[in-house]
Amino acid sequence: MLFGDGHIAFADTKTGQPLPMASNSILADEGVINAIAYAPNGKYFVTVGMLGNEQKCVCKWDAKRRSIIEVMKVPSLDAVAVAISSDSRVILSAGKDKRICRWDAITCKPIEGPVIGHSCTITALAYSPDNTQFASGDASGIIKRWDAATDRKSTRLNSSHLGI
Repeated sequence: MLFGDGHIAFADTKTGQPLPMASNSILADEGVINAIAYAPNGKYFVTVGMLGNEQKCVCKWDAKRRSIIEVMKVPSLDAVAVAISSDSRVILSAGKDKRICRWDAITCKPIEGPVIGHSCTITALAYSPDNTQFASGDASGIIKRWDAATDRKSTRLNSSHLGI
């Protein structure tokens, strides 16, 4: 769970109950966390937001130690969305700059150039279970589905037509 004061709290995955307080939460030091995603392999989780002196970043955290493993600097404006592929090998981040950045989860380096195709802030990201596609949603209600191998847009939906 992510709280507005920068705390990340952990819950038992079977019961949904918060873990005991001593092991339950961590605080992103002097920063703002906009979104969080847990790797399907359970080894790490990723946060996007700001760290310290307005440094916009994607942070990879060790899930067991609950400490930052790597800080990946976001090229431009704030990242507000994050997703991790089901094989835990690729991290997606996106936000106000309308670009989707792909990161190698092992090296924490960018994978090629950003994926571009939205006209406003990207607020949501998700991978398909088989990692062949990913989806992005923006502040205007547009949802786009992308081919993960080619970065080509395969579908565009307007969520306002779906009642979302």
